[in-house]
Amino acid sequence: MRVAIVGAGALGSVYGARLALRAGCEVQIVARPGVAVPAAHIERADGSGEAPLDWRPREPVPVIPSDADVALVCVRYEQLDSVVPIAQGGHTPLVFLTPMLPQDHARLGAALRGRVVPAMPSAIAYRRDD
Repeated sequence: MRVAIVGAGALGSVYGARLALRAGCEVQIVARPGVAVPAAHIERADGSGEAPLDWRPREPVPVIPSDADVALVCVRYEQLDSVVPIAQGGHTPLVFLTPMLPQDHARLGAALRGRVVPAMPSAIAYRRDD
């Protein structure tokens, strides 16, 4: 399965690493031009004993690839509208892990021809730069 991840912050990095390394998905990060996507070192903080994941994503692309089976949108709330231009012209379902208000869902759904799928993340993540 080909998965595009829009946003390479804490949540996007966790989903990208887990999908690539645990589920065998082909993962492509979508980020603004000039944004460097660092390697991710993912550890569970719940004491489960699960081995850490180290993942180095491919070079990011500026738009959602046309051959992506699904795109996970992991942007900050104030960046929701930035998804419209990078998803225009495609048919890929867009699973928004960013919480939205009803007016956001209506606006994005109209702009993206009903491809918006609201979801709730099942992972909570934070990024430590050290």
